[in-house]
Amino acid sequence: MWLGKATRALTSREIGKTLRLARVRAGLTRIDAAKHLGVTRFSLYHWERGSRTPGLVNYFRALKLYGILDTLLERLKDPGSSSL
Repeated sequence: MWLGKATRALTSREIGKTLRLARVRAGLTRIDAAKHLGVTRFSLYHWERGSRTPGLVNYFRALKLYGILDTLLERLKDPGSSSL
């Protein structure tokens, strides 16, 4: 799969920023999101802060909950598409 010239690994802080922004845009509180994901609000806090990263399964579950998983997958297929 081609991801473009500028592809690089995201830092924990960038992942956290993305998760927090997506949660807020989805209109969920940290407590509500944590309940839906089956994790503690403290885990979610650490993910969003960038001090810890979620496992791959929890990351994709969060993206799906926040309504951006499909957009992200489409963007990976077509790097020229609109941003998240």
